[in-house]
Amino acid sequence: MSTLKESKPIGKNDGRFKCALLKYAHSDPLSLMLGNLCSQARSSPASNLHNVLDGHVDVAMVSVLSYFDNRDTLKILHGPTIHSLYTTGSTLLISNGAPMERTMRIAKTPETRTTEAYLSIILKSMGIDFTFTDAGFPDADSLLENSSHALIMGDEALKVYGSRHRILLDVGYELQKLFHISPLYAVTVARSDLEADVSFLTQGAISTGERNLRKTCAEGSSRRLGIPYHILRWYYDLIKYSFDSRVMKSLEFIESRLQEDN
Repeated sequence: MSTLKESKPIGKNDGRFKCALLKYAHSDPLSLMLGNLCSQARSSPASNLHNVLDGHVDVAMVSVLSYFDNRDTLKILHGPTIHSLYTTGSTLLISNGAPMERTMRIAKTPETRTTEAYLSIILKSMGIDFTFTDAGFPDADSLLENSSHALIMGDEALKVYGSRHRILLDVGYELQKLFHISPLYAVTVARSDLEADVSFLTQGAISTGERNLRKTCAEGSSRRLGIPYHILRWYYDLIKYSFDSRVMKSLEFIESRLQEDN
């Protein structure tokens, strides 16, 4: 039986809510969709987790694994998520030219934790021996300085397209191909003692103007990050925000995997 904690359906925002979104480009359209429905802050998954646990924000988007680590304290909301249906585009295993090998040393950063878990499942299914090494920098060049392979995510992964680096796997695509689930990276959570109705988050995430917002964000993010517009436009078509049956299936898959590991 699933142990997921969920919020009750509710009404309108009374102006008191502080929402912590993720700082990456994938959340730019979501930030515009939510508009002034809540007071917004944007940071890393780890910072968001700290802030919601300490009560600095009311609701926050955190990594899926962070939710499961803290589900005695947090409840998951039927609010925005970060997932894709198949290809993710921004969760990549890369190299400087080396192919997939039977033994790999893979550099990573702390913010890739959920993607690292997915990649571990994929590589084990392929019979590959691997070790992860922590690096202090998120960009591809730094990650590959001392390792033949690197796991890269988010905005830094989008910068890899068209570079000299070799893309070996799209982690989201491989996960979907092997297990027929939607790659899920982040969910919206609140402390378990939060009594208020936050359904306005779901209402804001499903916008009739969503496609235009994605186009606007692709233009702005392209200028800000120096990533070609066509890559961001493609990327925003991949990323999904709604909480639906596919998300529930992915949560159940992750929970079952965590139970197997224990």
